Amino acid sequence: MSFNCCGKKVNFAAINFINMKLKDKVTVVTGGNSGIGFRITKALKNEGAVGAISGRNQQTLDKSANELAQDL
Repeated sequence: MSFNCCGKKVNFAAINFINMKLKDKVTVVTGGNSGIGFRITKALKNEGAVGAISGRNQQTLDKSANELAQDL
């Protein structure tokens, strides 16, 4: 997974090299409805964490929550 930030490509594949041991840990990600916050939320979920996201825009928050729920 990658995205562009300030004209540079940022790759999240490196996160797989870290054993976060997050199975069943509770997380809260503010700004987790879009951008890097959403990508961090997905990475945490892929590592086994459960939790909540928050955001300022209800519409994007609902869309993000639905996308995350589909992966379960």
